[in-house]
Amino acid sequence: MVLTARAHVARQNRWRNTALTVRFFVFAAEAVIPLAIFLGHIKIWTGVIALIAFLVLGILERFGISIRVGLRLLRVRLAGPIRYAVAWWHKPQKKLY
Repeated sequence: MVLTARAHVARQNRWRNTALTVRFFVFAAEAVIPLAIFLGHIKIWTGVIALIAFLVLGILERFGISIRVGLRLLRVRLAGPIRYAVAWWHKPQKKLY
């Protein structure tokens, strides 16, 4: 059996980076959406909104919170502390008579 030099080198795993956040330069890919909206409708107010969105998303990322996790935290805050086991539309109707 003849071994070549390439046989001893570990093969690079192509699936290694699939769980990483998709990036557009230094920004997360989801953060580029306000920039795309600004480029589609170039006005001062859309530029200000895009800049504010970049700042907020950059601060969240600095604290280690991704955009998806931040949206989940916002949803939890809006939903409140009470969680029902059965949704109200799945509960049986009360008899009126």
